[in-house]
Amino acid sequence: MADMYSIADRLISKLMERGVSEVEFYGVLGRSIEVDVSNNVVKRVIDRVAGSYGVRVAIGKRVGSYGSEELSLESLDSVVDKVLSITKCSPEDRYWSGFSRGYSRGVGVSVYDKRLETMSHSELLEVMKNAVDASIESARRRGVDEAIVTRGGLAVNIYDVYIANSYGDRISDKFTKFLVYYDVKTSRGGDESTYPAIVTSRRLDEEAVYREASRAGEYSTLFIKARGLESGLYQVLLSPRVTGWIIESSLAPAFSALNIQENRSPLKNRLGENVLSSDIDVLDNPVIKWGYGSRSFDDEGYSTNRKAVVEKGVFKKILYNHYTARRDGVVSTGNGFRRTPSSATYPGFTNFVLESRSTSVFDELFSSVRRGLVVYGVIGYWMSNPVNGGVQATVTHALYVENGGVKYPVKGVVLGGNIYEWLGCKLLGVSKEVESTENMYTPGILVEGVNVAGG
Repeated sequence: MADMYSIADRLISKLMERGVSEVEFYGVLGRSIEVDVSNNVVKRVIDRVAGSYGVRVAIGKRVGSYGSEELSLESLDSVVDKVLSITKCSPEDRYWSGFSRGYSRGVGVSVYDKRLETMSHSELLEVMKNAVDASIESARRRGVDEAIVTRGGLAVNIYDVYIANSYGDRISDKFTKFLVYYDVKTSRGGDESTYPAIVTSRRLDEEAVYREASRAGEYSTLFIKARGLESGLYQVLLSPRVTGWIIESSLAPAFSALNIQENRSPLKNRLGENVLSSDIDVLDNPVIKWGYGSRSFDDEGYSTNRKAVVEKGVFKKILYNHYTARRDGVVSTGNGFRRTPSSATYPGFTNFVLESRSTSVFDELFSSVRRGLVVYGVIGYWMSNPVNGGVQATVTHALYVENGGVKYPVKGVVLGGNIYEWLGCKLLGVSKEVESTENMYTPGILVEGVNVAGG
């Protein structure tokens, strides 16, 4: 197996000899370790080394790309032929002005956990087993008949990213990622409930893993005998995790330059205007220590930097990649990211951070709920609409509360509204507690007048 820069150099050379205008290469090479668990049993470890790369080619204003997982120098002639064929058949892009040049790094940040690289399979199995035990013990302490970790596991990724182009630029870095995801099912008196344990970081923090494992066991018991709720307008308190999920789909895409340019964002022509509550700031922060989206350069080799996207409710900064920046006649903000190695970059957040200038402890917000839902889990939030800020999410885990007291658990109702109102005129409170799921760092929010469709 050839190293990534050898592949990049050979591909770029072969393509330039074939008369293309320019070439961009993006490669990922690394090791992945997966530990599976089902029915309380840690079953297997899968450990593999793999890589993939994408090559993008421009011939004038025609741009094409091709990806491969074959990491041999002998396969490159075939890759060259395929990407040339694709590029020549591609339509011209009237906005095309070239690939990025002059790669650079921003502030260094902790993104590589050396310990993950050296951990043995038995050590990872022990972490998984201890997490499962913590979930089961937490649930059993709350008087359930049975507690089972039904499915899920642990994953570790240790990988290098390589970027190169036909102008002689090169940049690379090493990264790690750590993920735990599994479901805890509990039962009492014939009724069941399931709640997920989720941990995402660039390092292994056993304390955080076991804390989340215990919480998942506890929360699973809270929603046994959950039922529907009469339709109407309610106060809704979203847990920090749920806030992040909903914002990821309904709000975060609106700051992308591509969505603004293509009329898929309600923020078009609103730079400098109030779009959220004056208490709210939104940051793009690539220097969070061990942050899932932290990095010193984006997927086009631009340096990243911490920036205020919304400040005191005012829209301050559009997120650009190279293509959209050139289209607007500005410089990339270092926010170009790829969905696959061969895809074009898309402008988005490194780490999305929501902050408030006025916060309360989550339990205080809970106690202040007069008549409403405290929501701990949703599905279907990905159906929310960033084009207009419309929110749609089906509640899987919630508590119906009156005057700060829990009446009964709720599931199956649908939340509807608009995220700009929820973080604007309808915002009643923001929690001090902040949680992260992948690259979303968000507090809990208390919102009034939320439309709840009963089920």
